[in-house]
Amino acid sequence: MASRGVQDWQDTDFGAIGAGGGPARAARRRRSRLPLVRLMLGSTALITVLTLAAIEHYGDKPRNLAAQEPRVRAEAPVLATPPPVWRPAATRDIAVSALPDALAQAPFTHHAEMRDDGARRDAVTLGEFRSDAPHLHLVVLRGEAARPEHSFFVATTLDAADAGLAVERVRGQERLETQRLPLTVARMVLEDDIARDCFAFRSMPPESDDGLMLTGWSCGTAEDPSALACLIDDLDLVDGVTGETLLPPPEGAGACGGAPVADAASRSAPQDIAGLLSVLDNGSSDDSGSATLPPPRPEGD
Repeated sequence: MASRGVQDWQDTDFGAIGAGGGPARAARRRRSRLPLVRLMLGSTALITVLTLAAIEHYGDKPRNLAAQEPRVRAEAPVLATPPPVWRPAATRDIAVSALPDALAQAPFTHHAEMRDDGARRDAVTLGEFRSDAPHLHLVVLRGEAARPEHSFFVATTLDAADAGLAVERVRGQERLETQRLPLTVARMVLEDDIARDCFAFRSMPPESDDGLMLTGWSCGTAEDPSALACLIDDLDLVDGVTGETLLPPPEGAGACGGAPVADAASRSAPQDIAGLLSVLDNGSSDDSGSATLPPPRPEGD
């Protein structure tokens, strides 16, 4: 075959270079594009399905992810008034003017406290707990303190803790009618190195704002509720300003079959307002010591 120069080549000659097997090569190119088309169609279908599923699941919920994130809000601080605090009272405005036989010669202490809201609390203790002698712990509550915040058992447990005692056991609860006022009573075992069987008691809340409530316990002075009623009926409290009796008068004869004891040497009732104020003034200087009532006035004075 004779050789030809470049000038002898036709345009069709250049297009024929490398075009061997023309139809087969074109088919291979079409087949190589099919997987890419399938991938694109499959991806589009998957995206469409996921979009439709999301629309059906969330419905009209906000699509803004930031709006769906929970927000932690700090509540504004609330300034609460602290509970009133008990503090020692400058003077004691009540006195025990009569005692039953079992406690006539017992050691006697009287602690008076008050709060800014006008409430008052007088704790009178007769006799030593750590002994076999009769023992009475009497708390007189007035004002807002006469409105109990706790149940009978809880309040008694708190009062016992204030006195340095622990409640070891509680047995039953009942209502006791005395000649002076109704009480809620329960048998309790109080412990402080030694354990003693006692009666815990609490009177009903007063109906008026100027009323009072009695609470406390008695150990070694009463073997049954009727004896405890006798003990309460033989007690008497007087107002230090007016000299009037604070407890309701007994209805009928005393529960013990006798009048309350007023021992001349240690527990005599004051015969006038001056004597009562003298007792209060002498006792207010030392709450921890024994407080005794003055002897009766001589006849004819």
